[in-house]
Amino acid sequence: MWQEIAIILVAVGLAAWIAYKIYTAFTRPKSGNPCAGCSGCAQKRKS
Repeated sequence: MWQEIAIILVAVGLAAWIAYKIYTAFTRPKSGNPCAGCSGCAQKRKS
């Protein structure tokens, strides 16, 4: 029983991660910026 619950939790987490990656692939700007709209690190402020 607990193995089934663990597998279901892993599968749900994996599905959520895949959905997030697909969402970010379509919503981030198409420019060549490797930061992809992030506003937070020193590398972004440097360039």
